[in-house]
Amino acid sequence: MTTAAGTTDVSNFVALNPESCIDFLDQQGISKLNISNNSPTKNVAFKIRTTQPLCFVVKPNSGIIEAGAAASIEINYVPNEVRF
Repeated sequence: MTTAAGTTDVSNFVALNPESCIDFLDQQGISKLNISNNSPTKNVAFKIRTTQPLCFVVKPNSGIIEAGAAASIEINYVPNEVRF
């Protein structure tokens, strides 16, 4: 589906869990993001970037999700005292 501005509404193709906010609840600073491909026939490519690459490590940070499949992304928070 294309919007009036000419951009594609990705919510028709992918679902994120959690949808809007990632919480780092454990002591290790690790959280998960699940990306599901809702398309029955098309593969979906993804790339995750952060504005604080020294604070957040994302694995994998890019990939291809096959039709009907899902990917689990691990996000690690690295506190200042660990980095320096």
